[in-house]
Formats: sequence, structure tokens, C-alpha cells
Amino acid sequence: MARYSGVRTVRRGCLLDSLLLLNAITVIAALGVGVAQGMVLGYHKDLSPESVAVRCYNILFCMLIIMAELEWTTTVREMFVLHSWIPRGVVYSFVGVLVLEEEDEKGLDLGGFGLYITIIAWIMVGIGALYFLLGLCCVKRIRDKKMARHKTLVAHAEMQAAMRRDHDAIA
Repeated sequence: MARYSGVRTVRRGCLLDSLLLLNAITVIAALGVGVAQGMVLGYHKDLSPESVAVRCYNILFCMLIIMAELEWTTTVREMFVLHSWIPRGVVYSFVGVLVLEEEDEKGLDLGGFGLYITIIAWIMVGIGALYFLLGLCCVKRIRDKKMARHKTLVAHAEMQAAMRRDHDAIA
């Protein structure tokens, strides 16, 4: 903890920074998958009804993934499937595999866009595998403890800074 002009800076640490980076990458990948599925739906009018349904479900799954990663609502944050990192990894990998399966649909020529879909789907599968492994190692529990400690330190540092300002204003 460094001091700069009397104000204490609180750092998150390497683990929390790495997990926040993983959150950002996951959001970007889910957004990429959702946009790709939407573009295929908009571009190809000759899709089978089953393919349209699966792509719509992929888009919904991607929206759920984004909400889970950003912890937007308590409902999404506390869902069992997304609360524990082991099932979260399975769901993320499942979404990637679904995209890969739909991309291989016969008679659908996506050109260079197909390569983008394949890459983003494999990234999603990889993220899912990483979450699964992190879940096996109980990293979420460690992250939650470190995050709580970090929030406490930030609140303490803000309180000290406010007390110093009040003391300086009185003096």
C-alpha cells in the first residue's frame, strides 16, 4: 500500500485483476457470439426453423452470460447454474459447442464470417473450460474473500481520507 500526499491507495492484487480481465474477456466473447448469431439470422433467410430456434436460444444464453459476468441483478447472480463456477463453465462451453454445431449446418455458406464464428465459439469453449477448472480449484471462494477484504480496505481508506479532510478544515 503506497502513500501519495497522505492518501492511501488500495490495490486489488494480481488474482482479482486477473479475474476481472477474465470477466471482461467473457463479456466480449459472449457479445461476439450473440452478434454473430444475430447476423446469421438477419443475413440468411433460408434457415430451418430448428436452426432459427437454436440461434435465438444462443442469443438468450449470451445475454444471460453477460448479465452473470457483470453481476447486474441478484436473480442472475444467485442462479445455481451460474453461481458456482463448475456449472458456469459447463454452460459456457455448451454455448460454444452449440455455436460450433450450428455453424456446421449443411448448405449454409458463411464465407469468411464462418471463420469468425468458429474462432469466437472456440474462445467460448475455452473460457468455459477455464471456469470449470477454476471452480474445481475453489478459486471463486478465494476471490470472494479477497474482494470482501478489498472493499473493506477501500472503505477504510476513504474514511481516513474524509477524517483528514475534516481535520484539515477545522485546523
